[in-house]
Amino acid sequence: MFSGFARIFQPLSRLPTPPQNVLEDELELLARLDNLNMIMMNQDITSIRLVTNPDTFSIENAKRAFMSASLYGINVDLAIINKIMPTGSSDLYYAEWADFQRVKIEEAKANFYPLPVKEVKLYGTELRGIEMLRENGQLMFENQEPADVLFRGNVFHFAKENSLLRMTVKVPFTEKDDFDVERYSDKLTIKVKTRVGYMVNTVPLPAATTGMKLAKAKLQGDELTVLFEKIV
Repeated sequence: MFSGFARIFQPLSRLPTPPQNVLEDELELLARLDNLNMIMMNQDITSIRLVTNPDTFSIENAKRAFMSASLYGINVDLAIINKIMPTGSSDLYYAEWADFQRVKIEEAKANFYPLPVKEVKLYGTELRGIEMLRENGQLMFENQEPADVLFRGNVFHFAKENSLLRMTVKVPFTEKDDFDVERYSDKLTIKVKTRVGYMVNTVPLPAATTGMKLAKAKLQGDELTVLFEKIV
C-alpha cells in the first residue's frame, strides 16, 4: 500500500525502499496486534487473576497489577491468596505467623474489593502433580466452573476534566460519616469507620497523578471519588 508512495521520496532520502514483503509483514503484525487488543479488552472472554501470598510485599505488587490492568481496560475477575498457614498451632512461632497472615488476608480482601477472593492453604509439600492440583482446584472453586468469568466491571476509573483528574474507586465501606483520605507519594490511603471499627485501604496511584495534589474526596455508597489538581 505504501511502496509506491515510498519510491517517490527515495531520490530525496537516498534510502532504499523496503521490500514489498517487509511492508506486508508489518501490516499483518499491526492487524494481529489489533485483533489481540480486541480479545484482551473483551470482558466476556478475557480476565486476569491475581495470585499473592499473605504478606505486605506480595499484596502491594498484586495491587499495582490490579491498577495497571484497570487502566488498560483489562478485566480482573479474581484474587487468590496463596500459602495460608493453618491456625491453632501449639508452636508459638507458627501460631504468631498464622495470626499475622489472617490480618493480611482481611486487608487484602478490602484492597481487592469488589473482586471475589479465594484462599489456598499452605500444603505440607510442593503443590505438584495432577492429583494435588485436582484437590486444590476442588477446595478453591468447589461447585463453581473455574473457566467462568467471576467478575466484570471497572473498579478504577479515571477521567480528565480540564486541569483536574477524577479518580473513582470501589471501596468496601459501609459508613460515610467518618472517613479520611490522604496521599503519601504514589499511594492514596483511605481510612473509613465501619460497623466493626476503622478500616484502611491503600490504593496505588498511576503516573498520571504525578505533579498533582489531592483536591477533594467524596464517598457515595461503595464508590469513592477523588479529584486531583495540578500543583501551581
